[in-house]
Amino acid sequence: MSPYGRLEIYWPEGPVESFVLAKEAVAIGRQSGNDLVLDRKGVSRYHVTIRAENNQVVLEDLESVNGVYVDSLRMKPGERRVLRGGEEIQIADVRMVVRVFDSLEDTVPTEAADNIVDLENEYVMVHFTGPDMVAVPGADVKAALILENVSNDTQRYRIQIQGVPREWLRLDRTEIQLASGAQTEVVASFKPLRRSDTKPGHYPLSVTIETLDHSESDLHIESQLKVGAFGGFGMVMATEIIQGKEPFKLYVHNQGNAPLTVSFRGVDPTGSLNCVVSPRVVTLQGGERQTIEGRVTPLKGTLIGKAHEYKYDIIALSHDASSFQAAVPGRYFAKPLLPSWAATLAVPLVAIAAIGLVVLVAFLLGGGDEDNAENQVVPAILAFTASQSEVVLGEPVQLTWEVQDVRNVTITHVRPGQSPQTITVDDPSASAYQLLLQTTGRYDITLNVENTGGMQSEVLSVSVKPAIAEFSSNPTTLIQNVTQPVDFVWNVRGMAEVNGQPQIFLQSKELPDIEAVKPSGSGLSRYMIFPAGPVSVTLRVMGQDNTENSRTLAIAVVEPRCLLSNPEGKIYTGPNINYDSVGVFTDIGTVINPIVRNQENTWLQIVYEGQPAWVRIADFQCEGFRPEQLNVAANVPPTPTLLPTSTPTLTQTATTEPPTATRTRRPSSTPRPQMTPTPSGQ
Repeated sequence: MSPYGRLEIYWPEGPVESFVLAKEAVAIGRQSGNDLVLDRKGVSRYHVTIRAENNQVVLEDLESVNGVYVDSLRMKPGERRVLRGGEEIQIADVRMVVRVFDSLEDTVPTEAADNIVDLENEYVMVHFTGPDMVAVPGADVKAALILENVSNDTQRYRIQIQGVPREWLRLDRTEIQLASGAQTEVVASFKPLRRSDTKPGHYPLSVTIETLDHSESDLHIESQLKVGAFGGFGMVMATEIIQGKEPFKLYVHNQGNAPLTVSFRGVDPTGSLNCVVSPRVVTLQGGERQTIEGRVTPLKGTLIGKAHEYKYDIIALSHDASSFQAAVPGRYFAKPLLPSWAATLAVPLVAIAAIGLVVLVAFLLGGGDEDNAENQVVPAILAFTASQSEVVLGEPVQLTWEVQDVRNVTITHVRPGQSPQTITVDDPSASAYQLLLQTTGRYDITLNVENTGGMQSEVLSVSVKPAIAEFSSNPTTLIQNVTQPVDFVWNVRGMAEVNGQPQIFLQSKELPDIEAVKPSGSGLSRYMIFPAGPVSVTLRVMGQDNTENSRTLAIAVVEPRCLLSNPEGKIYTGPNINYDSVGVFTDIGTVINPIVRNQENTWLQIVYEGQPAWVRIADFQCEGFRPEQLNVAANVPPTPTLLPTSTPTLTQTATTEPPTATRTRRPSSTPRPQMTPTPSGQ
């Protein structure tokens, strides 16, 4: 079967996984036989199924013990619900975002001309693959750039992407250095925030590739990111208990980013009440809140007897493809006109009749109304803010508010999949509270205010990131072009773990290989580093609910130094004395800055008068490193071959002085030649 959707799975420990829906029925639960196994506390053995049927994607609760929540609303046991895409499913402490494919082409990266772009200039060749799927807020899609240096020299490039909010975009690298002919890939991840102000639609993207040493040669690519819609609905009963003619108030909130039409009706299990809701149908824009009012009255009044409590539900029904239902309970307290002991009183019939007449008139006019002005006053929240929307673990959040007509104030905070915690503010007239959250994660913080007239609530969100108390390196200074050990030391709090593995990472643009080695959770890890220039290393720590904190450490890099120890340090064009000599160092203590060494570790390459040159290692003492820690030179010119020289023939010439014969020494077995002087002048 062709894929018809996917789940973006957000584990509470931090990582995100993608699960493709490609079976007609996908089983999800704790048992190993499920298609998607959630081995978590609170997950039933067979919790839910997701099915593709009748051109729809349907979620079914398999009567799970702890239930399943869709956009914060709990499904009934055995309930089936159509998924349109963008819904947030919560099972125990695992959060999943649903994506429903419109067609098969929506399941894999497309090869459309407007999605793939190839550009080239004299310095770089670029292959760009744009975002290939609709980005549902809360889930991510990716784009990729493949860069190849087509010049003859090493080049540095910078990549920039504009057109979406910065918090949506993450580039794994922004600056790259490539040798001639080298190639690399840069990945861009787009993750629109799951907020009601994230509007669905097309967002134009502008991608710029700069060649840093040749600013006139920038390449520009135009693409687009398609952001989809997601749903969410919240509803709370402000006046849980009412009596007499008092109206109930219902606060509703479209938590999604697209318009949502909802209708309301009242249901009384005993059939004893009449419920009227106004307005009965509303259309809420993304993020919009409204107040719904209504009245509940008994179908029959009670003249004498005990007070009676009726229970009822207000049900909301969405008018979209999901057709979800949500319900909130309420209670109506009905008092009789006369207490039960009134029937035992012996009173004159006339008095009884008179009283009965008065009572009857009051009853017909809607008796039982013991409302007063205070009951009609609903508390109001004029403002509710947090000092910061993001704090590190151990840092308090200062909450401030402005309210009216309040008797009680409470603050509730909760993380996804966790039980809410409620704090009672001792002084209802207070306007601030300092809240210290004990774990990392993304919290919804609710201010609840109430009086006898009802209750009001306001919600805001705060993220708590892991705390990084220390991040340092030993040594603090590195030597350029030298392979050397470096210890990275850190002290963090609030780090999440996945399957026992600490969620902590080291990243560096200058040292890409550092990312291949997972740091330990102990606070100390050693790496072998070969810095070609200044180095910066970033420590990333993941907390609960995908919260993240990072700190970047800049490490100074100095040139390697070797000091002349031989007063005749000759300089050659290659690593052998058979090469041409181009100079000599004579002053003891002369400093050189080696670049590489030869394979045999006997010569060092330097720059002498602007040209590559070589000196003998034996003539120098290096500071802080051993020559063998340098890289081996890749391109060494061939060693020149010396041509044999011929022996000149000796001719004897007689002079006035006794002639001196020059003899050539030969092996003793060969007789010496006789030397015959030649008289001068002949």
